[in-house]
Order: sequence, then C-alpha cells, then structure tokens
Amino acid sequence: MSQRDEEDPGMGFKVTDRRLFDERGELREEALRPAPQPRPESTPQPDPPADRQAPPLSDVPEGFPSGSGQGVEFSSFLMSLATSALVALGEIPDPETGRMFKHLGAARETIEILGMLEEKTRGNLTADESRMLREILYDLRMKYVSLAKAAGR
Repeated sequence: MSQRDEEDPGMGFKVTDRRLFDERGELREEALRPAPQPRPESTPQPDPPADRQAPPLSDVPEGFPSGSGQGVEFSSFLMSLATSALVALGEIPDPETGRMFKHLGAARETIEILGMLEEKTRGNLTADESRMLREILYDLRMKYVSLAKAAGR
C-alpha cells in the first residue's frame, strides 16, 4: 500500500471475488446466499399529462388503416422493409409521392437490416418465414449489386 493509500483509503478500489466456485472447484458459501435485490425508486415517476398521452388503439377513427387488429405479422414487417428497399433501388415508385428515385445508400442500409434480422432470428422462424426472408434478401442483394456495378461503386 502506498503512502497516499494509507492517508486516504477512499482513493483506491476494492476487488470482490464473485465466482461461484473456489479454487478446489467447490461451491462457495457466498454463492448460496440470495443476491441482494435493488431497492425500488423512492419517488414514482409522474405520468405524462393527459394531453401528451397516446390514445389507445381502440380509439383509432373508423376508416383509418389499423391492420388486422392482431398486431404486425413478421411477414408483413419483412414486406415493408423489402418495399422500402425496392423504392430506394428505383424499382417501384415512392408510395407517398408516386415518383421514382434511386438512393443506393438507403437501399444498402435496408438490405443490411434484413440481413441482421436473418442472423438474429435464425432458428426462431417458421419454415415459411425463413424461406421468405432468404428469398427477399437474395433478390434485393442481386438488384443492389447490379445497380452498384452500373453506377461504378
């Protein structure tokens, strides 16, 4: 211990061994004790003002597109991302403006997001969902590579 540590013990740090087993491979006594639970916040957070809260989905006006009412299906989510990529690739017109444009950076980002979804959901999708995602990715990647080569990227 240095002279400084002896003068002000609060300046150092403490090492706590939290391993479950000791050097002989036996369960440590400390591991059998329940972990301390964090204390709840002493002051609850106030709810946002009533005029700032979103209305429940049941209050959506009639005629407003609200889907099936059962939430978003994974396949429709994939189709939404694929459509965004196709718009950015200039394959279909922008649904809002009706204009065609190419934005290869946006297309690439959306394709990478789909690739990330494929990786992160591997083993958790139905056979149909997995096939759909694989086919969407293949088609979009081929279109992107073709356009990127033509653009000299």
